[in-house]
Amino acid sequence: MISTFDDIVKKILSETPVDEIEALWKFYGDHGYTLPGFAKYFQPEKQIRQKLEWVFNFGLSTSQPLIVLDIGTGAGWLPYTLKYFGHDVHLTDAPTSKKYNLCIKLLGMEKEFCLRVSKQESILDVIGFQKYDLISATGICFHRDWIPGDWRFFIDDCFRAIVDGGRLLLRINNEGQRVGYESFLQYLKLADFKPERFDAITWMLYKP
Repeated sequence: MISTFDDIVKKILSETPVDEIEALWKFYGDHGYTLPGFAKYFQPEKQIRQKLEWVFNFGLSTSQPLIVLDIGTGAGWLPYTLKYFGHDVHLTDAPTSKKYNLCIKLLGMEKEFCLRVSKQESILDVIGFQKYDLISATGICFHRDWIPGDWRFFIDDCFRAIVDGGRLLLRINNEGQRVGYESFLQYLKLADFKPERFDAITWMLYKP
């Protein structure tokens, strides 16, 4: 029997500590340690549905198991969803709030690297020379003042850590950061590869 999208959502949710994650958010909210915009990261069904849409759209639900590096993992929902399909996901992020780290632990995972992406600085200095089938960065907010050359450096740097034929999944947070987002679009026009677009801010780039 072929599982539908909703069937998979229900299956993943059944294996997720939903009550504990919602209680975690309530605890921080009750003590004034949160901002309203962060609530979405502690809503399991909403997060799983969003990440599952990307997984299905980019063929990650039916591909062979991949070695994945997730940059800026946040609360860990993309790695968690990818692991359901058998992918080997390595989590990395800048030093983040305790509530994200606790959410990741509740999901049965750990961050492997502490990585803060900075303009014109190689991620290889932190992650080493392991090769990945896929690198994902789906909460990008480090690009506020980037120009196309900064995007070229970052993307070329990621490609150095990706196997031939591998992919780079990017989701650009463009809220209030139009300069960096527009420079990303300018870079894509100059690039010698054709990305696959999911929506206005979510892109899959193939290593040329």
